[in-house]
Amino acid sequence: MGAISAHADVSPLEAGILAAAHLGMARNSRDFAKQAEIAHALVIRACVDLGELKGLIMLERRGDRSQRVFFQLSGAGRTLIEAALAARTE
Repeated sequence: MGAISAHADVSPLEAGILAAAHLGMARNSRDFAKQAEIAHALVIRACVDLGELKGLIMLERRGDRSQRVFFQLSGAGRTLIEAALAARTE
């Protein structure tokens, strides 16, 4: 995740969300929060920042009761992941 943070202005939590989306480990905020053992509210806030402010994920929908945010990598997010992976192999 450090490679992702080095290529963009993202926090370690945001880098984790991007990596999980890339690897197919989590497609929503609740699943990621459970896997990372972190408060769901913090993950929601990070997802909103990644989607609305940084454009690195696309926010697909939001659950009514749980406020769960469903997401996937945007084109910019995929480009960031590819750049981080390429830098690791150089």
